[in-house]
Amino acid sequence: MKHFDVAAGILCDSAGRVLITERLGGGPFHGLWEFPGGKIAPGESAYEALSRELAEELGIVVTACSSFMNLRHEYEDRLVTIEFFLVSEWNREPAGREGQA
Repeated sequence: MKHFDVAAGILCDSAGRVLITERLGGGPFHGLWEFPGGKIAPGESAYEALSRELAEELGIVVTACSSFMNLRHEYEDRLVTIEFFLVSEWNREPAGREGQA
């Protein structure tokens, strides 16, 4: 069974709003809602992966975050371990750049 390590951000602004994204563009998870993030590359820390993914997906730079929790989920064909971060500050308005809505 394949195993993937993932970093995901729970972006919460000063008004208490939480950002979630909808997957578009087809595939098995099309139309589902998720916290933004992605796979951790070899040699990359979870924080580095989170920063890279949020820049790629939303066009933001994380300026304040903290580790929140880890979660393991087993699908039929893969095991995914997700490290969630609470992201409280970033540098600009998030905008979908890779098929997120």
